[in-house]
Order: sequence, then structure tokens, then C-alpha cells
Amino acid sequence: MSLARDVFKEAFVLYARNGRALLALTALMFVPLILVRAVSEPLLQTRLSGQGEKWLAYAGGAVVFVVELLVWAVTAGVLTLAVKKRLEGRSIVVRPLWREGLGRIKPVVTATLASFVPAVGWGILFIVPVAIAVDLGLEDHVPWLSKELMVVPFVLFMAVRLAFVTCVSMLEGVGGFAGYRRNLVVGTGHFWSRAAVFCTLAAVQMLLDAGMGAVFPEVLGPALRLAHGGLLLPFEVAATTLLYFRLLPRCAASSTL
Repeated sequence: MSLARDVFKEAFVLYARNGRALLALTALMFVPLILVRAVSEPLLQTRLSGQGEKWLAYAGGAVVFVVELLVWAVTAGVLTLAVKKRLEGRSIVVRPLWREGLGRIKPVVTATLASFVPAVGWGILFIVPVAIAVDLGLEDHVPWLSKELMVVPFVLFMAVRLAFVTCVSMLEGVGGFAGYRRNLVVGTGHFWSRAAVFCTLAAVQMLLDAGMGAVFPEVLGPALRLAHGGLLLPFEVAATTLLYFRLLPRCAASSTL
């Protein structure tokens, strides 16, 4: 746990000293996406609640989801490169850094898409049995059993399992399923350190999502989630990259034994 504590301290200092530049990097793609979500979500909700062809709404929602996933992946990749530069003592300049990041972004995109495949498989293993139990009426006999509650362990599990996908794909240039496997190798043998860091980050995100959902209308949820997610993303990337560099020598040492 001391490793996780040190990582959070270093990430907080790095974010505090470089917050303006890191947020400027994030805003370049997040601000347009937030505006798109703020406009598109009411239209999607209206289509779903109407009597027309709902497949258009589902198709539109799927397109928005893919775009959102890619924006998160690309922005996280560029932020990872920025954190690496700061750890090396170099400055963060937004335009050249985005230009360099986009030149190295292909492995990030392919590794992110490849990681989505095992994520779907694990999601089926986690959620389908619970959904079946709820549909059978077991929810009435087991008060804590609910689809919403059982999503939480799945999100925490995937946050730990996919922790270093962006780091290995951006910094090592390993994409596709090789990037996903390399991510698993880097974290091998350090489960509790990863769990302490990434479960904490995921729990904060879920609490913010729940709080926003309780205060603001449902149609604003996706845009607000992106807004607070964009504010937290630089800190999350800083913590992830710091932990990655802490574990990398241990991973190399263990592989030579």
C-alpha cells in the first residue's frame, strides 16, 4: 500500500504544478465532445421514448459510444506522453505534443479496440448470471442483488486488468492484442498495488457519476460525466504512468530470472 500512497502523492504534485498544460491537452478533444453529447443525448432520448424506428437511436448511440471511446483513448495517450516528458524534466507545449502524440497514436487505438474484446467477455461472465437471477425474481429474496450493484465489481476488475494498455501502447509502441498482453505482463505480481491505485480512481469516478445523476437531469448525464472525467483524466493518467514506471524495472527483472 505504501507504493500506492507514494504514487498518489507524486501524481497530485505533478497535476498541481502542470494542471494548466495538462487540462489544455485534454480540452482540445473533450470540449467538442462534451458539446456533441449535450446536443445528441436529448435527441437520442426523444427517439427512444417515441414510437418511431428506435434502431436509428440505437445506431446513433453506438456511433457516439465508439467516438467517445476513441477520444478517451487518444487523449489519454497524449497525456501519457506529456507525463513522461515532465518526468524527464522537459516542458509541455500543447501543439507540438499533440502533433507528436498523434504520430504515435495507432498502437494506442488498436490496443484499446483489442482490449474491448476481452472486456466484453468478462462483462458477460460478470453481468449475465446476475441479470438472469434478477429476471427470475431472486432480487426479492436477496436485497443486495441488483444489476446496478453488480456492475461495480466488473468496473473495478477491468480498471485493474486494463491498467497499462495506454502506457505500453504509447510509450513502447505495442498495439493490438500484443499491447493488451504486454499490459498484463507489466502488472504481473503486483495486484494489490494496482488494485489500490485503480480501484480508488474508478470508485471516485463512479461516485461522481452517481452524484451528478442524482442532482442533474438524465439527459445531461453523459455531458457532465465527460466534463468531470476530463478534469480527473490528467490525474488518472499521471498516477497510471508513475505506477507503470515504478513496476517496469521489476517486470524486467522478473523476466530475466
